[in-house]
Amino acid sequence: MLAATGISDNVGAMKVSQLTALSCCCIYTPVQLFPMLFRLSPTTGQPLYLQLMQQIRHAVESGALRHGDQLPGIRTLAEELVVSPNTVVKAYSELEHEGLLELRQGSGAFVSVKRSTRSQISRVHEAHSQVRKLIGGLREMGLRDDEIRRVVEAELFHSAEVMSIR
Repeated sequence: MLAATGISDNVGAMKVSQLTALSCCCIYTPVQLFPMLFRLSPTTGQPLYLQLMQQIRHAVESGALRHGDQLPGIRTLAEELVVSPNTVVKAYSELEHEGLLELRQGSGAFVSVKRSTRSQISRVHEAHSQVRKLIGGLREMGLRDDEIRRVVEAELFHSAEVMSIR
């Protein structure tokens, strides 16, 4: 990612003193200091802007992105992901409409975690914790990961059918 500057992708692991020494000759943007958070796959059949939206949501829910963090600029992210800038614009606009991002003219896109979003993030964190415990218990019972995956998928399918009947 930083090939143009001659610096490896391990910038995040560098000490502050090393970054300070390097910064005298280079300007670093947030995109350069953090490894690429987003990866899109055109072969999944899902629109690229939806993939990007899901990955940004996940980054916020997992804490990788926090309130006030600036996302890469539209052109920068489009170039990094090798997609049309319109793809990034659509994803950012939809997330702004949902209240997850704040778009500031001339400044970029910023994570905007409102009270309702924080509540959702808390529920997702609790769900992760419960799922982690469940998986641990199932492994202790001797189930393999592929068996656990099939059980979970079957239950999700069954519960979705039951909900649709109601």
